[in-house]
Amino acid sequence: MSQQVDGPDLSRFVASETIPQFRRCRITSGKLALADATAAEVGLEVGVSQARKVLDEPLTVRNPYGRTCKVEASAAILEGAAIEAAADGRVAPETSGAHWGVALEAASGAGSIIECIRN
Repeated sequence: MSQQVDGPDLSRFVASETIPQFRRCRITSGKLALADATAAEVGLEVGVSQARKVLDEPLTVRNPYGRTCKVEASAAILEGAAIEAAADGRVAPETSGAHWGVALEAASGAGSIIECIRN
């Protein structure tokens, strides 16, 4: 696996596919990929430019557990609502009991970037 640790909660991995900013990620075949709803994730892609997410490029991933972070929603989410992992590295309102965190602000719909706490 191609990885570089940049700090206590930041790592860099080579991507196996285009990874948009603020999406949940997993490792597959030694490379970073979008996490599905049930994947064991390694963190959130937090790079500074959405345009540079290209194949085989090292991307910065943050492990947000116990911290606030930005993440992309897959649906509308109310402020203060419990959220769960969703497809394509996004989060959704919690419906299955698979708790991922709490939304600290509302999401108007799919594609909204919201602040949450991972707990």
